[in-house]
Amino acid sequence: PINEEVRHCVDIAAHVDDVTPFIAYSNLLLMACGLNGIAQVYDYPTPLVVLPDVRPHREQEVMAEALIEQGRALSWAQFMAQTSYIDSQNGTSFLSMSDKTMSNEQTALVKNPTMAAQNFMNSIADYISVNAWFAEWLLPQLDLKPEK
Repeated sequence: PINEEVRHCVDIAAHVDDVTPFIAYSNLLLMACGLNGIAQVYDYPTPLVVLPDVRPHREQEVMAEALIEQGRALSWAQFMAQTSYIDSQNGTSFLSMSDKTMSNEQTALVKNPTMAAQNFMNSIADYISVNAWFAEWLLPQLDLKPEK
């Protein structure tokens, strides 16, 4: 559900009944850690970035911590650190990055992601559409090129 006060800020491109093809063929999934969502995506190799919703019993936070510990997902802070400092020369895998392989600057961003998050939010405002932002900002940050 989208709050009426911010609905004008959201660009919904399409509504689909089955998200399975998007899960299976996406380069990355950004998601909360509800049990239904995790059950739906867990068996696919698609990399996950987890942003758990705050719940009274911390179930989403616990699920996110478990996925990160298994190497199945990155936290938002880890993702922002990696997208800010991707080393296109060594081809480091999205999920292989750990604190041991991060530079001092990357580790600082994981501990204080405010700057990286602000850069991310500023990038969204710089583009007229989600598609332009995705193609011109996010994909280059991840050193990815869309298939033609």
